[in-house]
Amino acid sequence: MKISGTTYLETNRLFLRPLSVADAPQMFENWASDADSTHFLTWEPHNNLEDVWDNIKNSRE
Repeated sequence: MKISGTTYLETNRLFLRPLSVADAPQMFENWASDADSTHFLTWEPHNNLEDVWDNIKNSRE
């Protein structure tokens, strides 16, 4: 999936930005490796950190 139209959005309590490769460790630990969290996504849970890096990199191409 290519990310298109992703912009920065900031409010007093929230800051949204595109994912970066630096986010991979937290993404893997917090939800990308969990089957319950990824149940309704188009991809299977990631098995390792490299899977997360690849997912982020591929979404930007």
